[in-house]
Amino acid sequence: MIYEVILSRENDKFIARAKEWPEVMVVENSRDAAINQLKAQLLDYLTNKVEIVQVDIPLVAKKEDPSFDDLQAEDKANRLWEYLITEQEIFNNRLNFFLAVETILLSSLAVIIGQGNSINNYEKLLTLFLLLGLSLTIIWVYIQARQNCVLSVVRERAHLYLPDIKETQKQIDSRLDSYSRRCFIRRIRIRHMLSYVIPSIFLIVWIFLPVLLFIL
Repeated sequence: MIYEVILSRENDKFIARAKEWPEVMVVENSRDAAINQLKAQLLDYLTNKVEIVQVDIPLVAKKEDPSFDDLQAEDKANRLWEYLITEQEIFNNRLNFFLAVETILLSSLAVIIGQGNSINNYEKLLTLFLLLGLSLTIIWVYIQARQNCVLSVVRERAHLYLPDIKETQKQIDSRLDSYSRRCFIRRIRIRHMLSYVIPSIFLIVWIFLPVLLFIL
């Protein structure tokens, strides 16, 4: 066999070292002597001092790095999830805002009605509050219906790209359907109630208040 030898010179001495076996090294006065002596030592080392054997080492298959498409799909799913959470928070915050404003308006209207004609321009002030409440409620109905539509689209896409959410929703729907059958009632989604039923109740109140106050 042929082995590569590393030759170097230091202080008028020639140093020979086997490249594959760096522990085999000789120092001689001449280049040829260093090479010849290294041959002898390397032969003795490989013949008498070491044994070369072959072993089989089972290697665990390395998990392949995710491809660009996989990373892109994961990033898309993460962005969709964040978008869903954001739209849900917007829906809840708007609902809370309008409920608070409606409550304040109705409370103020009750105070005005309680004071009655003792308040200057009672009828004008009463009309102003009624128009303000009615207009605000119409805006609320529109905004909640629109936000519910946006949220529905985002949830459908989340079910498409986030299988865990879809599976969880199926289990929830199954449990709620079973409960509805036992109670002999039709299940109504809470989001639809918050989007349409509650604003509609306030709208009916603001429509019938003028009838009760001015006509009856």
